[in-house]
Amino acid sequence: MKKAGKIILYILGGIILLLVAAILSLRLPVVQQKITNYATNYVSEKTQTKFEINRLYITFLGEAQIEGLFAEDKNQDTLLYAASILVDVAWKPLLDGIVDVKNLELNGIRGRVHNHSADSSFNFQFLIDAFANTDSTLTEEEVEATDTTSSTTINVRHILIENIDLSFREISAEMETRLKLGELELSLNIFDLDSMRFDIEEFVLQNVQANYKQGRAFPPSEDQDTTETTMPIIQIQKLNLNTIDLSYQTTFDSLQLSTLIDLLNISDAK
Repeated sequence: MKKAGKIILYILGGIILLLVAAILSLRLPVVQQKITNYATNYVSEKTQTKFEINRLYITFLGEAQIEGLFAEDKNQDTLLYAASILVDVAWKPLLDGIVDVKNLELNGIRGRVHNHSADSSFNFQFLIDAFANTDSTLTEEEVEATDTTSSTTINVRHILIENIDLSFREISAEMETRLKLGELELSLNIFDLDSMRFDIEEFVLQNVQANYKQGRAFPPSEDQDTTETTMPIIQIQKLNLNTIDLSYQTTFDSLQLSTLIDLLNISDAK
């Protein structure tokens, strides 16, 4: 009996050592580079486009950082570039189905989205086509069984977004949108996607230039969506706006708006 107990302890000890070794190996640059190469090669082969990641870094405490992410579209133009993406997730809450994001940082993001005049498809459509689920034989019960989103809780504590340059162009409506953002920082007490409630302790937004221009009206929608939409509840205790330049223009109905905020500070809002 004692011998069997020792064997079980040795087996459990060996499994624990293997798990610890596997986790520690993720910190090795060689292992991280192999993971990076596998991911980039897989996406490139799947989409037949250029996809690169310069560096992937994973720490023992759950922090992951990607540097130099680049994705091109089918015309070999830049679709997305990210100088740095950092995500810090608490490990222990994951065991209870809770994704607790302690820190999320995006830096140097550049995105270019537009559609084509030939078929009105957008330049990211090839990604959807490449990774779409092609198995149409799944029953409704199987789909519901694989859908775990309803049982997963997502919490975000801190967000920092810097040096953003995004553009969106839609041909049929002659719409052009451009956003340049210097810094957006959020410190959150409550982040509840189910009830759409967000309690923000501090909101900082600065060095923003946003332009929206539309030449034609959107065609009337044929689908009548009767779904009730839950409006978000947003509470902000401290607000800091600095150098915000916004412009809105729709030439088809001769509407033009613009605003410029040099500095706005609100503290201890109730």
